[in-house]
Amino acid sequence: MKQKELKLLIKEIVRQTIKEENEVSTTPSPIDGQSNNVAASRVNKVLQSLSKGMFSDNSWEAIHKIFQKLQELGLNVETTSAKYGGHADTETGMPKFKEWQISIPFTNKNGKPTVLVGQITAHGAGSREQPLDRYDITAYVSPMSSR
Repeated sequence: MKQKELKLLIKEIVRQTIKEENEVSTTPSPIDGQSNNVAASRVNKVLQSLSKGMFSDNSWEAIHKIFQKLQELGLNVETTSAKYGGHADTETGMPKFKEWQISIPFTNKNGKPTVLVGQITAHGAGSREQPLDRYDITAYVSPMSSR
């Protein structure tokens, strides 16, 4: 392959990759067409059912199950941030919680693009030395207020 042909091929591959990355999913969300509060309520019922109990693992299995279930239901869940917190509250400087900020886009009953925002938090319930060895979960979403 000549250098000019190779450059054209690389250029086309880059163009196609950028196009694919910028494409918006056209798959409708199962909460499309709902009022903002009804959509939030439906998602919160799922979150509530998956966050009951105490959990103990090394890889946030219960949290991953929540994200997996929401994806299986056809919701486009985006993690906007994830962070540990509460370091200053422990003698060892270990975090007391981990928090994931999420957003779920949908089109409400008025045809307006809307976003549910919320958080999933793993609260440490382990030992003083390792607070996150065991954890419980709180999770919720609410409609993003429009300004």
